[in-house]
Formats: sequence, C-alpha cells, structure tokens
Amino acid sequence: MVMPIVPPAAVAALCAALLVGRRWVGHVQMSRRKALEDQLTGLMNGRAFAKRVDDGLDAIPDRSGEMSLLMFDIDGLDAINDRFGREFGDFILRLFAAKARAEIREDDLLFRLGDDEFCSILPHPSEEDAAAIAERIRAAFSEKPLRARKKENVRPTVTVGLASSRLVGFGIDRLKAAADAALADAKHAGGNGLVLYRDDAPAACPVAA
Repeated sequence: MVMPIVPPAAVAALCAALLVGRRWVGHVQMSRRKALEDQLTGLMNGRAFAKRVDDGLDAIPDRSGEMSLLMFDIDGLDAINDRFGREFGDFILRLFAAKARAEIREDDLLFRLGDDEFCSILPHPSEEDAAAIAERIRAAFSEKPLRARKKENVRPTVTVGLASSRLVGFGIDRLKAAADAALADAKHAGGNGLVLYRDDAPAACPVAA
C-alpha cells in the first residue's frame, strides 16, 4: 500500500496547531491554579477553601482518625496598617504564612481566607497534636520583634481557634463554624492565645498563652 505523501507545509501547520493547543492547555491550567492562590502569600485562597467545602471529605488526603481545623486571626493588623503603612502590614502577613508553612505537616492544608484571617485543615492529628501545632505556629510568629521604624519595634501576635471532628464531626463547614466560635472567644479574652472549641458550654476551653 502506498502511503500518501503529506506536504511539508501541512506537517508544519499541524505541529504548530499542536503546539498552540498545548500552550493553551498550560495557560488554562495555570489560570485555574492562580485563581485558587492568594497572590500576596502564595497560600491557597478563600475560593480554594470553598472548593474544599464543596468537595467534602474526598478533598482530604487521609480521613483516618480525627480531623482538626484551625482559624487564625492576626492581632491588631488594621492598627498596624494605619500606624506603619500597608507595606509593613503585608510583610507581617507574608511572615505569618512562612512561619505557618514551616510548622504544618506535609498533608496539612493552609489557606488565607481574608485580610488578616487564615485557616488550616489538619487531616489526621488528635486534638492535642493539633493544639501543639497551633502553639508552635503562634510562638514562631511572635518569636522576635520587628523593626517598623527607626526606633520603634512591633512584636506581631496571632489568636487561634481550634475545632476537632471528635466533637463536631468531619464536615469542614461544621469544623470551621466551631473554630470560628472558639476564635471569637479567644479574641474576647484578649487575643494572643489558643482556644479549643467545646460543644457542652457557651465558652471555649482556653489554653494558656
């Protein structure tokens, strides 16, 4: 059987079309990734968190044992922005993201949900282990003062609320609501601390700062 001869121009056109298609697919994939990424910190953003909620447990790498969710709120960020400028406030946000990344484990998920609000989903630690991770993040973030002006330093702090599936079940939305309640109690107590959600009392159970 005689194979048809494909003109070189047609081969070149086909190759060019395939190359354009591959580039387009890569561009779409990159755009999708960027849509789920916080541009300041490089963490996953609120849209990525909402997708995890929609996906449910299928989005969690390991569903064995317990699951915990941490809510973080940078203390006094608005006042820091007003006093020292947004650029310094952005530096504090990037610093927190870096410190938190360094303390969480490979399977843990970390998100920036809002201006000063972060969230971490911990797929399989006990509540005690999750509290230890939260405390390490809090301590690392506040480890040393930052030079804001020539003669003025700022020591950043963060408040944390923790909820465990042992009390509220495995739904991420339920875990977040419980962690938000614990965070509110922690902020009401003065901030710069960790509070564990308890469903048998209106107040959460504080952990000493």
